[in-house]
Amino acid sequence: MNNRLEQFIRDHREEFDSEEPSKKIWEKIQFPADPVKREAPVPIIWMSTRRWAAVAAVSLLMAGSVWDSVTGSI
Repeated sequence: MNNRLEQFIRDHREEFDSEEPSKKIWEKIQFPADPVKREAPVPIIWMSTRRWAAVAAVSLLMAGSVWDSVTGSI
């Protein structure tokens, strides 16, 4: 089925390329002259690798203690 479609497109390429949309369509898709004013971007807070490792360790310890209290294992 794909081969027939591809062959049809190849055979009728000129017919496809000759068609152009009307000016009304182009007017509808044009962007407005004044762009939307946006707020200032939020600053990004950078953390070092050591700080990320510390946060991960604390998170794992907290998750482990919660898991331990939920399952009741000693």
